[in-house]
Amino acid sequence: MSRGNVDMSTLSERKRMKSGLPLVHTTELRNHGIFKFRKVAALPRLRLFQGPTILLPRVGTPRKDKIVLYQSGRRIALSSCVLTLTCNDRHFGKQLYVTLLKNWESVESLYSGTGARYVTLDRLRSLLLKLGYCPRLAPCVIKQSSKIQEHENLVIPALASFHLFENEDPNSNQNRSANKK
Repeated sequence: MSRGNVDMSTLSERKRMKSGLPLVHTTELRNHGIFKFRKVAALPRLRLFQGPTILLPRVGTPRKDKIVLYQSGRRIALSSCVLTLTCNDRHFGKQLYVTLLKNWESVESLYSGTGARYVTLDRLRSLLLKLGYCPRLAPCVIKQSSKIQEHENLVIPALASFHLFENEDPNSNQNRSANKK
């Protein structure tokens, strides 16, 4: 689990490019898809993401249709307003995506704030734990902008290493046989 690191306030209309790396901001997330990629120059500190990953807004009015399952191997840059849950395989990505959609009310309740509503990585991590996911923590520091401070980079383990639901036994024979396929 991570966060994009492109500060949109540093991109002026003049700096927008016709060629470059695809950039995704929350305005491009709608109808469970990404629409109209912007372009950004490749910079040394630019963090790139590729599928399978789930994208969701970090800030703004929460909407269910802004949760996107991105499955392409095409590398994209994300604005600092977008969170990502990168998964080890497509099957796990689809399951996590469906879980978030089915638990939309819980996801929406994570967003708070007196101005623009926002969600933190810690709040999202807490929800994932309640839903039966066991993310591992790894440190991540982004220094691109003074607005973006140190935050957690959460790695969600492969499907075989955790249970999806509280009542499911991760060591059952059914799970072991499915993991061998």
